[in-house]
Amino acid sequence: MDPYNLKDRYFYKCLEKAGLRRIRFHDLRHAFATLLLQNGEAWPM
Repeated sequence: MDPYNLKDRYFYKCLEKAGLRRIRFHDLRHAFATLLLQNGEAWPM
């Protein structure tokens, strides 16, 4: 599987449909962690 094909054909189209700006795929990890913390999820130690 070509990662550029996945990103260009699917990931960016999903972001566009959701009304979100273009971000790097890896940035989702940080966004998810931030949302967990904002919703009171405890940080694993």
